[in-house]
Amino acid sequence: MLDLDLNRFRVGWKPQRRLKGLWVLVLLALAGAGVGNGAWGQGCGPWANVEVDPPDPTSADSISLILSGVWCDDCVPESPTVSIVGTRITVSTTNKRLMCLPVTTPWELRVPIGRLSPGRYDVLVLYKGAPIGGLEVLEVREAKPDFLIEAIRWTPASPAVGDCCVSFDVMVVNAGRARAYLHGVVLEVYVVKGGQPISVGKKAWSSGHLDPGQMVVASVTTDPYSPLTWEGGTFLVEACMDATDVVRESAETNNSIVRAIVIQGAATPLLGPLRLLAALLAPGRSGSL
Repeated sequence: MLDLDLNRFRVGWKPQRRLKGLWVLVLLALAGAGVGNGAWGQGCGPWANVEVDPPDPTSADSISLILSGVWCDDCVPESPTVSIVGTRITVSTTNKRLMCLPVTTPWELRVPIGRLSPGRYDVLVLYKGAPIGGLEVLEVREAKPDFLIEAIRWTPASPAVGDCCVSFDVMVVNAGRARAYLHGVVLEVYVVKGGQPISVGKKAWSSGHLDPGQMVVASVTTDPYSPLTWEGGTFLVEACMDATDVVRESAETNNSIVRAIVIQGAATPLLGPLRLLAALLAPGRSGSL
């Protein structure tokens, strides 16, 4: 019979070594059984997804990168540092832990970048010096203002043939991402007759500005006996902000608003030709009936 002296194997087996041996057994058990969302090494990897916040940034935005992924252990990327050289943005991450559990670990980091000049950038993400992800193109657009007319109202509410003047209140907001300087900007109001726009009043700014999100109510009063009240009927009235394109905007197709206006009464044949002559002689008038 084989006689084993188990006491011989206990010689030199110190408590520290017992703990270390137990730790190794735990790691092996975890690796074999799999924990979290899947077994170790499945559905995970040393790579990072990169998203930009806001998704369509301008030079006025404070930009952040959102890094995320699923790591094969719990030593996920952390402690990001940012380096910008030319058009290359490098995000370096690390993890200073000495021992990692082999557990599948989702992770996410928000990395502030700040404001960037307009242009196209590429992004490289590193973990302990090794590439784990990036973006080929991060485009930053120039921040521009954007005039948007939200509403138009007029007084009197029911103008009639022969009324001297009609006053329009036009609500204009800067829906863009940069300040809009108003020097030289013109707001013009038209009435559409016979398919042709006829200017009936305008407002010009010599100074001032609109910050992003700021609104102004501009008042435009038609000239005495303008073509707007020459005849009765339903017509289209259009208000156009920056009619002469003084300001470079992020969108140039949303500067106007069109509404229907009803002029009470019938046409006045005798006054029509006189008003037409007056309109043609008046400065700044254009179009025809």
